[in-house]
Amino acid sequence: MTADAWAATAGWMTALIAGVTVVVAGRYAAKQVKEAKNQVQEAQQTRRDQAQPNVVAFAESDRTHWNALLIRPTTWTCRR
Repeated sequence: MTADAWAATAGWMTALIAGVTVVVAGRYAAKQVKEAKNQVQEAQQTRRDQAQPNVVAFAESDRTHWNALLIRPTTWTCRR
């Protein structure tokens, strides 16, 4: 092969490698964007969940003080 043929082959190979690199980088970037969107959705859902109160109270009447309710706090939490 002549020097011009080698130069042309090298040019085409460089273009081919650059094209493959662009495709691989594009797929990787698309995957990163998808994961970032998932993280944002999860963070938004967490904020919505945290905005909801987690309150549990038990009220029971006392036989000696029938006009009063005893409210006893609980030590366990309620999760969805």
